[in-house]
Amino acid sequence: MNHRHTSGQDQQATPALSSRELQVLTLLSTGRPIKRVALDLDISAHTVNQHVRQIYLKLAVHNRIMALNRARQLGLLINDSVPPPQPTLSC
Repeated sequence: MNHRHTSGQDQQATPALSSRELQVLTLLSTGRPIKRVALDLDISAHTVNQHVRQIYLKLAVHNRIMALNRARQLGLLINDSVPPPQPTLSC
């Protein structure tokens, strides 16, 4: 009989992030600060921070970089290969 040994990470199910949490995570992946995410989503910075806390809990991480890395591992970020917009230089 073959027994497959899996790591704890293999056994974990993909966390169920809400659609708003996914929006916040996607905007954070572009390097936007919390206040900009709040403006983009027409919600308060406090609400964005609440979403970020829930994202951290669901992904079992402690900071933005860890959250983004975990989300990439899980395939949660859509169009993540698109670089953030660069500021334009005026002459």
